[in-house]
Amino acid sequence: MRKAKLGELLKFSKPKGPGFGIDAGFYLSVMAAQMPLPAIRQVVEPKGLEGAVVGFGVPMKGDKEDLGRPMERGAYAIASLDRKTLIRCLVVSKEEAGFNPDSFLRNPRSASLSEDARSRMAATWMLVQLTFESYDPLVHPAVRLLVEVADRLALLTGGLVADPVSEVYRLPGESLHAAVPDGFAVQDSVAVHSHPEGGTYSLNTLGMRKYGLEEFEISGVEERFLGVAERLLLGICQGVLKGKRVSAGDTVGSRRSPFRIAVGGLDRGKWEGIPVLEAIPEESEDVNAVLARWEMEHG
Repeated sequence: MRKAKLGELLKFSKPKGPGFGIDAGFYLSVMAAQMPLPAIRQVVEPKGLEGAVVGFGVPMKGDKEDLGRPMERGAYAIASLDRKTLIRCLVVSKEEAGFNPDSFLRNPRSASLSEDARSRMAATWMLVQLTFESYDPLVHPAVRLLVEVADRLALLTGGLVADPVSEVYRLPGESLHAAVPDGFAVQDSVAVHSHPEGGTYSLNTLGMRKYGLEEFEISGVEERFLGVAERLLLGICQGVLKGKRVSAGDTVGSRRSPFRIAVGGLDRGKWEGIPVLEAIPEESEDVNAVLARWEMEHG
């Protein structure tokens, strides 16, 4: 009888990813309102001492002593302890980045910002831009690290976390949502926006394209069901980010309150070049009636 070789007895496999990756356009910016900036060691540290994010921080130029000096204009590298994720941290002035806080604050898009957020944005001195150089094949640990670093930087600089793709600006503590048992929270990287249309509203997600995935939308929603529709869209996104991909023709929700997935994004001025899927009621039923049933089932 032939003896089995060691390689036949011990089979190793690479971690299986969720079926998608991280798009090159996924980035976060921190608007730093206080100077001097913190030392990289205050932001990220192997043991997470004094509230630092767990990981490694390294100046791209310089020596180990720079770990304890205030960060300055230039590039830094931040890595997870297992070294599967590497984040590039670029510190630039707001002028170098072409960001004018006063101009943005005069724009109608800033109307939803709180007074605290507006004052922090107006006081911006420097921008810290965070992008992925490489990431954990499981994706979610990498995204969580990026969000944790951004939130920590905002806390230490009296600043804001800017998520341009999702079009949200968050105060320290608002970026990190409680992770569900499977290890991630969809709200960390995906936001839902609502828009009035006559007497109802349309809602859409922003952030799924960070993963190279379709955004979602729903329309004809009455004001009293805005929260329900938002939870529905986030629930769909959560499922997709757990590996349950959906496409046109699929149904989502429950058997009693199903929604059909259809090709969306008909507003080309808004969605040009961005794939979108729309949740619509089955058999032309009123969307609010289906949302009401869905709410009763899911709370």
